[in-house]
Amino acid sequence: MRIGIRADGGAQAGLGHLGRCAALAQAFRTLGQRPIFLDVPSGCRPWVRALGFPMGRFESGRWDILIADSYRFGKRDWRALRLQARELVVIDDSGRTPCDCDWVLNGQPFAPELTWKSKRRTSLMLGAKFLPLRREYWRHAGPRRHGGPIKKLLVTLGGGRSALVKGVVETSLRELPKAQVHAVLGPHCAPPRLRDARLTWHHGLASLRPLIAACDAAVS
Repeated sequence: MRIGIRADGGAQAGLGHLGRCAALAQAFRTLGQRPIFLDVPSGCRPWVRALGFPMGRFESGRWDILIADSYRFGKRDWRALRLQARELVVIDDSGRTPCDCDWVLNGQPFAPELTWKSKRRTSLMLGAKFLPLRREYWRHAGPRRHGGPIKKLLVTLGGGRSALVKGVVETSLRELPKAQVHAVLGPHCAPPRLRDARLTWHHGLASLRPLIAACDAAVS
């Protein structure tokens, strides 16, 4: 089966689109399939490669399943996806299904409450039970209880460029004078000029799971 994925990514779009598509790709991989990420922006290719997925061009023939995740595609893009796909899956956060597709996926808790403008034959996968989670989160260790002071704080504001990072980190250091602050940046971001013995910058991580497990609280 030929499965292709087209997702936004980069300095402005961040890694969210690619990240949730990677979750779907990992699920397909457990079923013996080999999804291919298509037209991946150059700055995101090392991140996709680190997850072990092949990359290619969209123009490489017809696909059994195409998964599309983008806020920036225009009518021409959606038309091309429709023509190339036997089954077209659209990840849509808005409720305004942008094209004629076979499946719509929205894993947000509020998704079932939206008014969906879709074709009669479109199948809707809505709500938190459909939220794509990467493989490292498939096994949940159970609820964590924390009643003491925050000793380690995680700050993660997405994989794109964010003007908020410096201010959030400075505020965290000021308000939690005894905490170690771990700030995560995407592959397209350089650390702000901010140094503190309690601050550690992390750049272009393949997974946040180890830091999530190690920290007492997070700002996201």
